[in-house]
This record gives sequence, C-alpha cells and structure tokens, in this order.
Amino acid sequence: MDRFIAAKGIEVVHALTNFSASEINTLWTNIKTFVTKNWNVGSGRKCPVTGKDMLFMTLVTLKHAGTWDILSASFDESAATFSSRIHNFVRVLHPYLVRNTSDIEMFKANLGFHSAQLEKQPNDTNVSDTETLRDKFPNQWAVLADKGYQGIQEYIRGFTPVKRPPHGHMTMEQERANAKLSSDRVIVENFFGRLKTLWGLVSDKYTWKRDEYNMYFQTCVAFTNIHVRFNPLRNVDGEGYNQYKNRLLSIESKIKSKNASSKAKYRENRRAQIQAVLRRASTGYTSDDYDVGYEEGDDIFD
Repeated sequence: MDRFIAAKGIEVVHALTNFSASEINTLWTNIKTFVTKNWNVGSGRKCPVTGKDMLFMTLVTLKHAGTWDILSASFDESAATFSSRIHNFVRVLHPYLVRNTSDIEMFKANLGFHSAQLEKQPNDTNVSDTETLRDKFPNQWAVLADKGYQGIQEYIRGFTPVKRPPHGHMTMEQERANAKLSSDRVIVENFFGRLKTLWGLVSDKYTWKRDEYNMYFQTCVAFTNIHVRFNPLRNVDGEGYNQYKNRLLSIESKIKSKNASSKAKYRENRRAQIQAVLRRASTGYTSDDYDVGYEEGDDIFD
C-alpha cells in the first residue's frame, strides 16, 4: 500500500479499495490480532507480503474483480501466485468477518450504541408519536428490524415481522402489518445498493471458482457492514440498487429473447429436416444418394 501512496498520493487508496487510508488502518487494527495468530503461520513456505498489505490487496481484488492476470499485473505478480495468496488470506479471514453469531446477539453486544441512536432529542417533543411500545419506551424512537431480531422488544422499542407459526397461518392483520414493515424498510435496498456499488465481484458476472463464491460474497457483505459504519447509508445507495435491478431485468429480457429466437430457429430447421426425409421416403430408394454398396451378381451368400 505504501508503494501506491508514494507514487500517486494518499487519495489512491480510496480509489482502489473504497476505503480511505485511515479507515484501512482502523480495520487492520481490529483484525490484526486474529490475522497474526491464524495467517502465515506453521511450517512451510511463508508469504513475503505483510498482513496489512494482504488486506489492501484483497480489498482491491474484491472491488475490481475481473481476471486474475489483470489484477495480478497491478502488483507485479504472476496470476497463479497472486490468486493463491488472495484465496488463502480470505479463507483465513472469512470466519472472523462472518462469525456465527445471531443478529440479536450482535445487537445486544452493541445495545448501548443503538439505544443512544434511538433516544429522542429535546426538539422532538412536538413530533407526533402514536406507534406501539410508546408507553414502555417513552424516550425512544422506534426501529424496524427483520425476523432475525425476534425478541428485540425486550431491550429497545423495536418492531419485527410476525413469524408464521409452525403448521399454521398468519391472520390478515398480521400479514398487513408485515407488508407495512417491509415497505418501510428502505434501508435494506440502500444496503444492497451499497454492496453492488462497492464490489465488482458482486455486481459483475462471477468468473472465478464456483465453490469459492459463498466465501467471497460473504466477505464482501462483511466489508460492506464495515464501510457503512464509516459512511452511513443514504438514499442514493437505494437508487443505485434500483438501477442495478433494472439492468438485470434488461439482461434477463435479452437472454429470454435470444433463447426464444434460438428455439424458433431450431424448430424451423428441424421441421425442414423432417420434411426432407419424408419427401425422400415417398420417392423410394432409387437415387444414387441411397447406394448401399450392392451390385448385381454380387451375392453375399456365394
């Protein structure tokens, strides 16, 4: 990373990774202990690249994606060596970034932060507030959450969709309430918009090994969560997501049109072949085209 900064200035870091140099330093501080204990250890040949530089290279790779030969050329390495280093680093870092912790447990670990963000300000006293749980949390605004946060109401003024009971059905009122929550949760679209904007690996066609996709995708999601902490979501992120969806719909339409054209052409050719065979069959085998190699006087039983 220092080599790029020396050559093109500090701004190049954000241009290449979506993170500023200070944000990468903060990120590295949080993962340094884990990386030091689990990456580039044990017997065997060691990677000469530092952990912080591997983080920088990984962010560059996830942002730009594409072919390994082009990515590796930016770091003066062979495609095979570069891809192997990135894969090994992400394989080690991935479990730490997406630790198997439920949403509600992660929420409780950051309860102080969330409570502070929901606290009503002095100038909010004149704002109408008629939502439920107002009596239990009179000094808090409400927060919308998904089904992974069941039980959030015990800690803050939160709303979650109603889960369908096992082997049962939701009432019409519950379904309407769920629909209202879904329409209000624009933040979800904003998050996916940010995800698609940040990482070329997610927004473009995936061309790497198929069995590695989940690892890379989940790593992109984890880095997006970190990016949101540095840069809160905005409406423009949702607009980017809608543009991406429209592009996918356009691609889908073109693919369907192309497939329909190919099928129609195949059926036309197949119909012509069948008709040709039927015409030949109706004339008998008198043409030289149907010579089977038998000549008069050449009896195979002689």
